[in-house]
Parts: sequence; structure tokens; C-alpha cells
Amino acid sequence: MTQIKKIKIDLSGACNAKCGFCPYHGEKKSVLRGTPGNSPVFIKTQPLLSSLESVRSINPRPEIGHSGRGEALLHPDFEKIALASRKMGFRQKLITNGILLGEHAGVVNGCFEKVAVSLHGMGDAHDSIVKAKGAFSRAVSGIRRMIPGNVILAFVVTPENFMDMDGFAKLAVELKVQARFQFDFLAHASGKLLDLPGLLDAVAKIRSDYPWIPFVPELGESQARAFFSKGAYIVNKYECRHYGQVVEIRFDGMAHSCSGIEFGSIYTSSLGGIVAGMERTAFMHSIKSQLESAGGLSNKACDRCCYQSPPKEI
Repeated sequence: MTQIKKIKIDLSGACNAKCGFCPYHGEKKSVLRGTPGNSPVFIKTQPLLSSLESVRSINPRPEIGHSGRGEALLHPDFEKIALASRKMGFRQKLITNGILLGEHAGVVNGCFEKVAVSLHGMGDAHDSIVKAKGAFSRAVSGIRRMIPGNVILAFVVTPENFMDMDGFAKLAVELKVQARFQFDFLAHASGKLLDLPGLLDAVAKIRSDYPWIPFVPELGESQARAFFSKGAYIVNKYECRHYGQVVEIRFDGMAHSCSGIEFGSIYTSSLGGIVAGMERTAFMHSIKSQLESAGGLSNKACDRCCYQSPPKEI
């Protein structure tokens, strides 16, 4: 069986926030493929658990990341899925907006080795960005119930919020948790003007005052200008750590690539069979060929997944 290191699962196509920059539920929600709209859609519990059972024998066993198109904690069987996955021996990570974190604190602490909580401003500024009143206070309250060493605060840097980065860093220090800044990987699609000199000054101050907090991706001044320009920007067209090591499962049961190419449904096929199947093999050969070509990865093929992961993670 082709080796995989991570299974990314969209438990839900619904979200209880509407972050302005989100490609699925925000102002530009049609930017990426597979936009679910506003109807709550949840992955079917038993087929998902059966699919995970079919790949648990992989050695080393892949880790599970619950993230993607919706808020995982909205799934009615979230705790059942998390507990069953832990029993099967899977390491689990979670990305959440934190609004419901306090309600699931016991299971999250018991089942997840890392929990990334998305905060994009301080207080009312965060609530305004995610368009959910009380979201900031509920998320912080939930974080206080977590094991501090397991939590990472994630701040997506946008034209509207970069002046809040210092407050965010101070909050991470107060809560005794890790943190990271992520540049909006669809910044070119926002259509909003950015005070780039102001951003670069703010980034320089954070790097000086809080050198332990990484920026993802790490950008020099010229790269930042290209990144926030009107066109999509790929940091490295000749390297990808994602395409051969990660399989994503959408909330409708479809296993697919980072760029949306579908490999098959876990409702009709085993995940093990999909991972080793012809569709995924053909996709991997296509990406490998592009990486080795003079032009490297095309914008069509690259979904810029690496912008959402620290350097040592997938």
C-alpha cells in the first residue's frame, strides 16, 4: 500500500463562524472547489470509522487531522469519532474556532495531542472578523480548560487585523500556549488593499519581541510583496511535502487530493483501496512530473497547503 502520513478529515461542511477571509463560509466562499454553501452537512459516522479501520495496519500508522471546510465540533458524533479513533491507535490533531471547545473539553484533552484554535484579533475585533458575537470570550474560556502544552493559537494575518498581532502574542504568553501567525493564503482574492509597509513593520516587531512565534510561510520583503499581490503566489514551485503523504476526506465521503481531484468515496470503497488505487497513483505521477519540470507546479495544481502548516508538519 502506498505510504501515507496523514488523513485530513472534514467532519462537517457547516460552520458557526463566517470569517471574512474563509474560502468556504466567508465573503469569497466560492474561491475554492467544493464549497458546501450554508446547509449543515456531516460525514457519516460508521463509514468513516470503517474506513479508518481499513488503514490502521499501516506502519507507521498515519495521524488524523480534523480540519477543513467546516467546524469539526459541530458534528453530532464528534466525541464518538474521536474516542473510537483513539481506541484504534490513531494520533489526532484538531483545528477549531474554539466556540464549542469548552463543551467538549474532556474528550478533546483525552484524544488530541494538538489543538489549534483560530483567533484573528482581540475581543470585539475577533468577533467582527468571524461574524459571531461572543466568539472570542468563548474560545478563550475553552482554551483555559485545555492542557496548555497541547494548544496552539493560530492567527490568520489579513489586511484588517495585522495591527492586533502584538495583543495576540501577549495572549499566548498569558495562556502559556504555543502560537503561530499564518498569512492569509488567499490574500490575492480578497480585493482589499493592504498597508504592506505597516505589515512588514508589525512582523519585524513580532519577530524581535516574540522570536519563538513562527510565521507561515516565512516571507522576506520581496516575497511578501508577491504574496499579497493580485495573483496567486507559490513560495516554492519545485517542492511539495503534501501530495504523496496526505489523503483528504471531504464531509460527503469523497477522498480527494489537495487540489480537489477525487479518488473515490469511502461510502463505496475502502480507504485502503482508495489510497493504493489508480486515480491517486495517476495524480501522484502528474504532480511529480510537474515538480521535476522547468516550470514547476502550476497555480491550477497547487492549493498552497504548505501555507497552513508549520515547516516541520504536513
